Amino acid sequence: MALIIVLDFVVQPPHLPQYSPREALRKGTLWPALYFPYRGTEHERDA
Repeated sequence: MALIIVLDFVVQPPHLPQYSPREALRKGTLWPALYFPYRGTEHERDA
């Protein structure tokens, strides 16, 4: 008996603009639509 596992997922979102490779490494994502800068928690910002 053979067990076949199929992984069905999208590797790259279609038709989204992309950062340059250097900018993508700095921001941590290739797509501007998926970039959300970390602003810390309220406690960290008040310190």
